[in-house]
Amino acid sequence: MKKHLVLYDGTQTFMYPNGEMADPERVYRDFPAARLYPHVIETDEAEQVLFAISNMAASYALYDLELPMEVLDLTDAMQEKRRVEREAEDAQAALDAAQAIAELPAEEIVMGGMDLTRQVRTPMAGATPMQGVETATAVLTEVRQKVRTATDRFEKRCIAVMPALKAMEAVMNAPPEPEVPVTAADRTAAALELLCVLLLPDKGAGDILSPELIDLNYGQGLWGKQAVMLAGSKGIITDAEVKQIVEGVDDGA
Repeated sequence: MKKHLVLYDGTQTFMYPNGEMADPERVYRDFPAARLYPHVIETDEAEQVLFAISNMAASYALYDLELPMEVLDLTDAMQEKRRVEREAEDAQAALDAAQAIAELPAEEIVMGGMDLTRQVRTPMAGATPMQGVETATAVLTEVRQKVRTATDRFEKRCIAVMPALKAMEAVMNAPPEPEVPVTAADRTAAALELLCVLLLPDKGAGDILSPELIDLNYGQGLWGKQAVMLAGSKGIITDAEVKQIVEGVDDGA
């Protein structure tokens, strides 16, 4: 079955393979980091079953793909959206406290107000009960506008990341490259090539073997690290090519 990927945006409801529902509340409980970092769902073509969920950036690393800038932009948008959502929760709590204070009998406002305002981050010290309600309402209105702006940015970033998601899906579904078996002739040729290296003078041997052939011998397990280093010491390949072959590190030389 081909792998089908869906960006999780916190609105979809799936089912787990065991039949349990995977609504947003359940998904965020099971995978809390999905609130702050882009995650992808591995699902069926009908987008009903949640087979797996993974961090999008980690998936790119797993398949040795370059991480697109769109994924980083989406991460920023997600975290900003979550930040203002929490700010809105605090503002709503402040408004609820201010309204509760305003509804208290006059003789209980001072003591009750002290108790209630300790529970929120926005104190109402020095304000009348109604002023407190008005201030808290204005703050909540402003923060809700921030939430709308952040949500709009998040939704646009979700759309922008779709081509990158489809590209990753194509790589995941690509058939694996067939492994080329190492034959007896390959082993004989590699052994003769190493023998030639051993018989050459210590310096100035020249490029009798190409770096690509040495890399192939090493990659197929026909040459060991010491053989590659020997080729480097005799000038057949450069020190940078030795490092690239045995460590997979290109220092730009």
